[in-house]
Amino acid sequence: MEQGSEPFSAPGTLVVFAHQDDDLLWMQPFLASAETLLLAASPPAPAHAEVISRHPRAYRKRWQNAFPATQSDQAWLTDYALKDRCQRDQEWTYARISAAIEPWIATPEIRRIVTHNPWGEYGHIHHRLVHRAVREAAVRHGKDVWMLNTVVLFHGKGAVYLDLGDWGLTSARTEFDARFFHAMRAIYQAVSFAGDPPDIDTWTWLDGPLQFPHGQRTFVKIVDKGTDQSSERKLIADQIAALTHLVPLKQACSQRQPEAR
Repeated sequence: MEQGSEPFSAPGTLVVFAHQDDDLLWMQPFLASAETLLLAASPPAPAHAEVISRHPRAYRKRWQNAFPATQSDQAWLTDYALKDRCQRDQEWTYARISAAIEPWIATPEIRRIVTHNPWGEYGHIHHRLVHRAVREAAVRHGKDVWMLNTVVLFHGKGAVYLDLGDWGLTSARTEFDARFFHAMRAIYQAVSFAGDPPDIDTWTWLDGPLQFPHGQRTFVKIVDKGTDQSSERKLIADQIAALTHLVPLKQACSQRQPEAR
C-alpha cells in the first residue's frame, strides 16, 4: 500500500485507457477519484460523445481525449475500427501514442497513472502500446504507475479473469462494483454507431453478467517514483515476458512484431 494514502482515493491520479469503455473494464476502482480520465489510443466518434453525455456529470467533467474526434460515426468505423489492421498499425504506432500521452504524464499535479498492463489484459495491441508509453514516460518524469494484475484467457464463448497476486510489489486490493459496471455497460449497449454496417453498438467487450474482472482484484505499482520494477527486478521482468508471450496479440497486423516491451 502507498505510504500514508489509499491509492483509490489519493489525489493526483490520471487514468489512461486505450478505447472508450476500457476504463470501465480494467480501471473501474479509480474512476471516482481520478483527476483526469484520458482516452489515449483512439479518436472518439459522435456515438461516443452520446455515451459520455449519459454518464454522471463528474465523469463528463474529467473526461479528456488525446486525439481529435472523427466528424462522423462512419468515418470512425471506416478509418479506425474496421480498417485493415496492417494499414491501421502504420498509423497507430507507439511513437504517435507516446507523443500524445507524454504531456499529460508530465503535468506536475499528477503523481500516479493507472493504465493497462504489459500484456494488454487479453492481448490487444493498443493496450500494450499504451502501457509501454505510460510506463516509459513515468520513468522520465518520476511518477508512479499502477496496473490491474489480471490476465484474461478466452474459454468457450466467454473469458476467465485470473488474478495474479501482488508479485511482491506495492499493491492494493479492491472489489469491482458489479452494479455500477452493469449500469454503465447498459449505456454503451444502448448506443449504436450511425453507419454501415448498421447496428454496431459502442460496447466492445463480452455481454455476460460476469464478463469483467469481478470480485476482489489486485492492482500493483509497476513503476515507483520513476523506478521501473519491470526492468529492475528480474523475476517481474520474466513473468511479464512470459505473459506477453502466452497471451496472443489481438487486433494487429498478423505480419507485424509486437512493439510492447
